[in-house]
Amino acid sequence: MRFRSQVSRVLCLALVAGIPALGQASPKRDESKEMDDLLALLNTPITTASKKAERAIEAPSVVSVITRDQFQAYGWTSINDALYSLPGFGPARDYDRRTVASRGLHEGWNNNHILLLVDGIPYNDNIYGTAYTSEMTPVFMIKTLEVVRGPGSALYGSNATNSATQLRTINPWDLSGGEAQMRIGSKGDRIYDFAMGKDGDLVSAVMAFNAFQTNGNGHDSYDGSLRTVGNAVGAPLAKFPVNDQRESQYGWLKLSGKGNLQGWNFQFHHQAWDFKTGHGWVWQIPDLGERLAEKRQIAALGYSSKFAENWNQEYLIRHQKHAINWNIRFYPDNGFGGYYPNGIFEYLDTSASDLFLRTQWSVDLPEGSNLLFGMEGTRFLYDGDNSHYSNNLMDPPNFTPTPGNVPNGPWLGYVKDKPMTSTGFYAQFSSGKLLGSMIKGVLGIRSDHTSFDYHKLDASQAFLDTGQTGSKSYSQASPRVAIVVTPLDNLAIKAMWGRAFRAPAPSELAGANTLTLGSNLEQLKPETLDTTELAVDWIIGSNLNWRTNLYRTKFSNQIAYSAANANLSANIYTLTTQGLETELLFGFAGWRGYVNYSFAKRVDEEILDQTIAPSPDKLTWDPGSRFKFGVIYTTGQIVSALTGYYQSTTDRRSTDVGLQTVPLSGGNLDIDLYRARSLDAWFTMDAKVTWNFTPESSVSIYSTNLLGSSKNKLIKIQAFPFDYEGDGRKFGIVLKTTF
Repeated sequence: MRFRSQVSRVLCLALVAGIPALGQASPKRDESKEMDDLLALLNTPITTASKKAERAIEAPSVVSVITRDQFQAYGWTSINDALYSLPGFGPARDYDRRTVASRGLHEGWNNNHILLLVDGIPYNDNIYGTAYTSEMTPVFMIKTLEVVRGPGSALYGSNATNSATQLRTINPWDLSGGEAQMRIGSKGDRIYDFAMGKDGDLVSAVMAFNAFQTNGNGHDSYDGSLRTVGNAVGAPLAKFPVNDQRESQYGWLKLSGKGNLQGWNFQFHHQAWDFKTGHGWVWQIPDLGERLAEKRQIAALGYSSKFAENWNQEYLIRHQKHAINWNIRFYPDNGFGGYYPNGIFEYLDTSASDLFLRTQWSVDLPEGSNLLFGMEGTRFLYDGDNSHYSNNLMDPPNFTPTPGNVPNGPWLGYVKDKPMTSTGFYAQFSSGKLLGSMIKGVLGIRSDHTSFDYHKLDASQAFLDTGQTGSKSYSQASPRVAIVVTPLDNLAIKAMWGRAFRAPAPSELAGANTLTLGSNLEQLKPETLDTTELAVDWIIGSNLNWRTNLYRTKFSNQIAYSAANANLSANIYTLTTQGLETELLFGFAGWRGYVNYSFAKRVDEEILDQTIAPSPDKLTWDPGSRFKFGVIYTTGQIVSALTGYYQSTTDRRSTDVGLQTVPLSGGNLDIDLYRARSLDAWFTMDAKVTWNFTPESSVSIYSTNLLGSSKNKLIKIQAFPFDYEGDGRKFGIVLKTTF
């Protein structure tokens, strides 16, 4: 241990102080390059905001663009890393999932209010509705990442509430043949990337592969079981080792037509991952090993072209299949006060699929104006399980233990063989210069409708199928209006209002015969978001870009776990938040980077779940302030990068502190004996130094949580005796080559 500590100190000194000195003997840098990089970044055409190529300063939204070079320089390994660097976003966590909080809204395991697009293809999961933005979606194939903050449902429909984030992928000419990269770090971190491309006469092809694994953040922690040391009455709570191992594999192929095949494109994604439940699926750290393996296969075929002088057309078909193979340990032996003498496990082998279609047209009108309209449809189908059994009867609220294994009914029993269909119709008008050379207006609206039939199950009798059916539907209108005033080419003032929504996912609606899901099909409402923003975007000369925006957002009917009925799928509250986000991008004399600050304040609240204490004028479960910076310094063959993240105190609700009933355990506990009434503010830094020792090859060393902070905790909401501990200091090396 002493040797490892000495190594850590040496590497810290090298990262912070020693490496820049290596650059003094390197060839003289091109001091105009960073300025050019900033201008190139600001002039990069983006399409996510309005589905029309435009600069971020001209877009009717607050937009950030992150390049492949920035991912490489900073050492970011996930889309989350990039999002955490932007104003308004921050880290959150539940179970095993590293999620993204936004504008004062805490994120849970199943709720991810981001729509993830890959080259315009909707990429959210079909069972959970979530966007996989952690390491299981690799960044090695990213050319640029476009992040639109705020509502995007007027164009994209469900899930585009806090952000529409688009991953633009690499092409063969971005690779110069092929690239390979290996990242090896402490705590068993391993990432292997490979990509290659070929540009032909009729087809350009690019493929990539990624493998990721980590031992994760293993440590001893309390859980929600109320188990005591030695199981002795009156003894303090016991700690257990948290299992956080994760691994994933990703394969990707993109074909783009040329010549006679111009306009055609095809993509195939194979994503597989395996994870542990950390503090347990029901907040009881498992006493036995678990298997939680999933995979997705996504195939998409698209065609786009002009079919008249000013008309454009686009057609897209995408199929997604999500397969699950779980063996979950819920309660240990003699769990729940001895009610489960052999504990509880559940085995599930199942899958579901969906088919997505899009037809879209746009016409260019006089003075640069444009009309875009289209329709989309999705058909989700679950046709039963390959295998599903456990050692308890699924007879809520008893969940009676059995001496042996018993078969369980369908996992999504309410919708077995009952397709869930969604349709959306949208239109958007952009005025161009019709209102004058300095004013552009954008007006859009989308209408979405989801409907399905379902089996009426009697949950009190082991989800007995009554033989009756019901029907359910949701309809939502999502308007947007934006005015962009550009008194100067490098200055824009934007006023925007929009509404977004998130429809309940199949996992929230249809779960049955299982402890993994609790559904509320009859009562669950869609989430909605109404946001008003005023923004200024100013490119100050060639070296600086300053952006500031004020917002007020009302998030209605957030879906989350309810302690009242042990049900993941409940509308728990409606929150109104207002805040400020400001950032500065810079690039000069070998330096480039960002610095930003965001502030959020709660101004109103309506509690829908009475087990949650009201907090109408105090922000809880998310920090009010976040400050971030990142800087890249290039000198000769050396690229050094440093990022910092600060978040202020995170407050809890009064139902999360003091003497409380711990959810699911049924026992009372003075929570204050095991965790503080609020999370302290904390600050972390990451660093990476890269030596490009040949034009084709480089070696890097990196450290995350460089200062070794132990305060970097993320809040566990509700009355549990633990929070989520952040990773300690980690080091590693990266080898990269092109061929």
